[in-house]
This record gives sequence, C-alpha cells and structure tokens, in this order.
Amino acid sequence: MFLRRIFKNIPDVGPWVSIAELVAAVLTIAAILVGLEVVPNPFVRVASGKISGSVIDAASGEPVPESTVQIIDNESRMMVCESVPDAKGGFTETVKPGGYTVKAVCDGYRPAAKSISVLENKTRVVRLAITKHTPAEAKAAAQSGAAATKVVTVTVPVGGPTVPKGSPSSAPAGSAPAGRPAKSKEALAHEQYQLAKNYYEQGNLQAAEDACNAAVRYDPTDGRFYATLIRISLQRNNEVAAKDYADEGGRKAKKNLGLLKEAAAEISPE
Repeated sequence: MFLRRIFKNIPDVGPWVSIAELVAAVLTIAAILVGLEVVPNPFVRVASGKISGSVIDAASGEPVPESTVQIIDNESRMMVCESVPDAKGGFTETVKPGGYTVKAVCDGYRPAAKSISVLENKTRVVRLAITKHTPAEAKAAAQSGAAATKVVTVTVPVGGPTVPKGSPSSAPAGSAPAGRPAKSKEALAHEQYQLAKNYYEQGNLQAAEDACNAAVRYDPTDGRFYATLIRISLQRNNEVAAKDYADEGGRKAKKNLGLLKEAAAEISPE
C-alpha cells in the first residue's frame, strides 16, 4: 500500500492494482530473470569482437554466395553460429573474444577452413578460397550422393578428423585407455600430422588438409603444419589458399620456421 501513497495521483488500472504497483512487479520479475541469467543484463557490458570475410572460388576469384560459413569455438568444439554470405560472398558475425575455426562449405566444392583468434573490439578478416570438385569427384558424388564419395572426406570442425578403419589412430582424439593419462596437445598434433603425411603420400589431398588443420588447432606454433598446408594448396593450384597459410604461419609459428620458409618460397611471386 506504500506505493499507493507515493504514487497516489497515478490512476488505477483495476480495483486492486495501481500502475505503480504493476511497474514495480515487472521490474522485480526482470531483476529475478537477470539474476538467473535467463535474460542478459542490459547494464553489463559483454566483451565481443567480429569475424568478417568472404568466400571466393579459388580458381576464378569470384564470390560464392551460395556457400555457408560455419564458426566453431576451438575450445568447446561446438559451432557457435552459421552465416550465409551476401551476393558478394561477404559475411560478418559478432562473437566473444577467443579462438575459432571458420569453415566454408558448398555443394560442388571442397570445404576450406582457417583457425583464427578474435580480440575484444577488433575485427578479424578471413578470406576462404574453396576449390571445385574434380570431374571424378563430381561424378562420384552424383552416383553415390553427397554423403559418400570416392574421396575419403574427413570432417574436422568439432572433434578432429574422422580416421578410416585400419588407420594408425581410429580412437577419438585425446582418448586414452583406462589407467593411462590423456595425451598432450603436442602429442595429438603430432599424430594428426603423421596422418596428414600418410594421406598426402597416398594422394588424398582433402584428408591430408583436414588432418593438418586439426594439427594446427592442437599446436598452432609448429611451422611444419603450415608448410604441409602450403604444399597441398600448391598441388591443387590454389595459390590464394597457399598465401593465406603462409601468412598465418608467419604470424603464429615459433618452431620449424625453416620448413615453413622453404614451402612459402615455392609460392609464385605476384
């Protein structure tokens, strides 16, 4: 009743509740929801950054607006958002500061992915160049459907690449038998790198690239991984991706820099 005394000149909305009491009730409920984190607190500033970029055809340099961009949190291995590029192939998403994998997928193309770091109040620009399937890959996809092709497809965004049966490591990444300690990130990175080398020697470039990208996520400081990604891109005649991997390796790699420089030197000067 004290609100009636304070706001005595405010008309009643009904016989029992005044406007002031109704407002007080709404504010109380809002405070409870904020406290329970059901709704965000409008007075608390949330740190954020942006990921902006484009998806282009690696051969023609033209935008690929029909593609889809997936943004995956490197720590949780969960996809935080999915973006559809505009007519010019461009996209922009707001995310919390942290490490992410940005992956472009499109029917008729091989996927392309990059591991990046987003800083508070900064925009991280990413260019993803995707390569069209070869005629043999397109024919295999038409015959057996997009879910199964003659080329072994390794999906990396959430938990590392899927390893075919009979390969050196078919257990989930980081798993260990009971009683044994979990493997370190460096050990997991080395395992993925060895897989990448095996795939590369077999001529399975997509599987090699995916395994090598997984190695980069476990240990982004090793120049060997970027060197392999550069050579895979060059073998596909995708110099745009090769230059991007060389640039990323130049910023992040702290060991095996000689191997990285050797691979980067194979890129044709502009």
